[in-house]
Amino acid sequence: MAIVGMEGLGKTTLAQLVYNHPEVCKYFDVHAWVCVSEQFDINNITQSIIVAVTKEKCDLSELPNLHERLVEEIKQKKVLLVLDDVWNERRDCWDLLCMPMNTTKLCMIVVTTRSEKVAKLVQTMSNFYNLECLSFDESWLLFRQVALTVNQENAPPNLVEIGKAIVRKCKGFAFSDQEDRQHAAL
Repeated sequence: MAIVGMEGLGKTTLAQLVYNHPEVCKYFDVHAWVCVSEQFDINNITQSIIVAVTKEKCDLSELPNLHERLVEEIKQKKVLLVLDDVWNERRDCWDLLCMPMNTTKLCMIVVTTRSEKVAKLVQTMSNFYNLECLSFDESWLLFRQVALTVNQENAPPNLVEIGKAIVRKCKGFAFSDQEDRQHAAL
């Protein structure tokens, strides 16, 4: 599954909600989260997956050895792997990275990316999820729920106008974390 969208839209937050959902946690035997970013080094990514799965340091550096170790850890298990912020658009790199996943009982890979090309590359069965900006009305509703600490119907008009100005300035981007919400509280 791929989640696509501009920077700051909440791709990682959405992936975290899936990754940490209690039903998802119960279903999969193995969970791993790896931040990839622009530098797509297959050895480093595979090593990071091993560390995420085993919760132990991995001193291996050669890809065949890394693949062998990863296979030992995931073979015949149900695996959930999140690859966050993937930029690489090369099929050969993706295929090489995913080779050990063929030994699993089930492997769900969630990829967050800004690139539709990456999403199409990693997609196998279904369409990718294209995360979009919120409309003004959606943004205003969210802002009111999060930021207006007073009774929303009785909010002073000046706070409502300030809130709407903030929502317009955000241009459809939701609050990305708790700190943003705390700063916005009126």
